[in-house]
Amino acid sequence: MENLNINTVEGWGRFAKEMNTKSFISEMGREPHSYEEVTAWVSGFVEAATALCEPEPIEKHEARLRTVNGVRYWVTSL
Repeated sequence: MENLNINTVEGWGRFAKEMNTKSFISEMGREPHSYEEVTAWVSGFVEAATALCEPEPIEKHEARLRTVNGVRYWVTSL
């Protein structure tokens, strides 16, 4: 992740892709078949978290702090 500027849309997207893939490998114990498999895996968590939250629209490139069952989470939209 050298020369990665997470303060840009492209940099944050690349960082997220790398971290999502590393998390997938750590949890699943194997390399993903494709990044689409990683995206589907992450989407499952996003859907579960969304189901716990009050519906509140988040604009593109915005971050919001939400609290679910007393735990705070940052929710971002790319």
